[in-house]
Amino acid sequence: MRRRSTDAVIARFAVKLVTMVQPIKIRRALVADAPDVYAVLMAAKKDIPLVAFDDDKGRGLVRDKCRDRKVWVAEIDGNLAGVALLGLSIWCLPYVPEISYLATVNEYRRRDVASTLVRYAVKVIYQRDRNGVIVEVWDRNLPTIELLTKERFKPHPTRQKPKPQGQDPRPYFVTYFLGDVP
Repeated sequence: MRRRSTDAVIARFAVKLVTMVQPIKIRRALVADAPDVYAVLMAAKKDIPLVAFDDDKGRGLVRDKCRDRKVWVAEIDGNLAGVALLGLSIWCLPYVPEISYLATVNEYRRRDVASTLVRYAVKVIYQRDRNGVIVEVWDRNLPTIELLTKERFKPHPTRQKPKPQGQDPRPYFVTYFLGDVP
């Protein structure tokens, strides 16, 4: 009996090990990918700011961003593992490249999917003769803040919003940057 359970543990570990070493492929999302991208974003709604996103307007926005070739997806073994939107900031620091809506599918977390997306986005930005990139993140999204710090992003000195006085439970944005950002 004990032998079977040990064999089962070894078999589960082998399956996990094989899935952990599968390569991550990054590509631009197609319009056909929009429903899957939307599903990944909605699953990550508690970690990323999706205001008024869970309706047909939100689906249309995702479809439009895929059509405009601004959404990048990470795939593992042909399955969608993560998404990121890459564009120019409008609100935070105008016309500075920004990575937004970075999300990973739950079953692919802790497999460097988000890190690979961030590294790839930075590479694309620098190839386009841009000198820096920003990411706005909720202050409570500690895994993303840890990831950005690991990827050499720093808190922006003038774009940090002070924490409201008292016991305000609402999250607020902090801005991280890499490179030459005003």
